Amino acid sequence: MPTHEEIIERALERIGAGYVFPEKTEAIDAAVRRRLAAGEYDGLDERVLCEAVTAHIQEVCPDKHLRLLWSEEPQSLEPEDQDAGRAAFLALLEAENHGVRRVERLEASTAPCTC
Repeated sequence: MPTHEEIIERALERIGAGYVFPEKTEAIDAAVRRRLAAGEYDGLDERVLCEAVTAHIQEVCPDKHLRLLWSEEPQSLEPEDQDAGRAAFLALLEAENHGVRRVERLEASTAPCTC
């Protein structure tokens, strides 16, 4: 079982490496590390830790997509496993025509899209 510090470190590494708003990552990192150093996360179980860190991240950057979720089953962070997940997601998108249900060609070359 990873320690709280390891969980937080991995989360901050991933946010720093790939968050869509890189200008926010420094403030997120500083806010969470300040609380970690102050012992605010000591004694929390993993699920509550993730909820607390999520709340602290969202105080700095109110993006509801950016959050930590705890799973009792270990999740792989290996790139090849992520590639398999991406491949499955892309296959699903293709099977569902990327969410486009209907396209019609109307007069004057207009084509409304029903998604």
